[in-house]
Amino acid sequence: MERGNGVSATNMQVRLQVAGTAGDTPRWVSLEATSAEEALRRARQSGYRVLAVAGDTDSAAPAFRWRGGGRLELLVLIQQLTALLEAGLNLMEALQTLRRKERQSEAQRVLDDVLSALQRGLSLSDAMEARRDVFPLALVAAVRASERSGGVVDALNRFSAYQTQMQTLRRSVVSASRYPALLIVVSGLVALLLLGFVVPRYAEVLRSAQRELGGASQWLFALGLWVAERRLEVFGSLAALGLGMTAGVLEPRSRKATLGWVLARWPLRRYAEDHARAQFYRTLAVLLDTGTPLLQGMQMCAELLPRSLRDGAKLAVDRVRGGLTLSEAMAGTELLTPISESLVRAGERSGRLSSMLERSADFLEEDLARAIDALTRLLGPTLVLLIGLFIGWIVVVVYMQFATYPHQFRMR
Repeated sequence: MERGNGVSATNMQVRLQVAGTAGDTPRWVSLEATSAEEALRRARQSGYRVLAVAGDTDSAAPAFRWRGGGRLELLVLIQQLTALLEAGLNLMEALQTLRRKERQSEAQRVLDDVLSALQRGLSLSDAMEARRDVFPLALVAAVRASERSGGVVDALNRFSAYQTQMQTLRRSVVSASRYPALLIVVSGLVALLLLGFVVPRYAEVLRSAQRELGGASQWLFALGLWVAERRLEVFGSLAALGLGMTAGVLEPRSRKATLGWVLARWPLRRYAEDHARAQFYRTLAVLLDTGTPLLQGMQMCAELLPRSLRDGAKLAVDRVRGGLTLSEAMAGTELLTPISESLVRAGERSGRLSSMLERSADFLEEDLARAIDALTRLLGPTLVLLIGLFIGWIVVVVYMQFATYPHQFRMR
């Protein structure tokens, strides 16, 4: 089954408590769907009233997904909350339903905090703002603006669509990097085994026979003997490095810092900035659609930008504060590409600024997708060639020594 932008989605079992008419006894049914939202929509189309939703223990994905540092994956939560609100439950009932079905203690604490704030008379946006470690500022602002107009469900739907598009792009980057990373790791292990075990045995034979080596052969066998003499230290250091890198990838702050450093290097910097621009445009479009003023939206979106673009964003914010339009404010900064500048001006003239901002983000993300595809097509064969040449060189050097001094190796 396909969902949004052609991204395949895994089916999951969603259990719903439903009733047919007002006098019917509630009962539980199980539907196979790509999300709780789809299951609720299908149940309503069949004439049922949905009273509650519960995650199945065999579901492909839990309602909450906690990563290193306690960071919450919001997309499933927002989709399920939206579906319950559209089904006719009020906000408290929807959150209480999600709380009852949740089994993870950390997720339960988040929902308990939100419910407690609502019971004290706070709004949903205020409750979310109190847990800024979980709910991003853009979501809080979108919900707050929609509360004044009564469009909380629309705001949640818009944010859900935004999160889906951002995750689609992020997954494409991760997917494109898996094959090169796996190739480097496996090839590196093969090279280490050759250097640590095979090459030293041949080097010992040649050294005992007092054979003179020159050029690449001398360098390779010297390196093999060095690795063999320090095998425990070399392999221990590499194992520690691998564990450290794995821990760094799993820990959000170090992963973000490392990724930021890598993406700031040429030639990846241009693509990282395009991704930041796309995120800026799309987040600003969501905020404008939910009623957030332009100046406030730009101030919040500026936090999403890397340092290389943040000065331009501050200048644009000052210009908007001075009364300029968005296109005039961002003119001359690095926030606008030629295409996005034309689209933003067209949006201002037609009154469809948020749509044109999303169109600008679409253009940038399409360019990024093509660049990722081209990089993957180039990087895979290039790595195979380089690694093959290196391992092949080791094998050829060893074989040449075996062919040159066959009697010495037979004696061994």
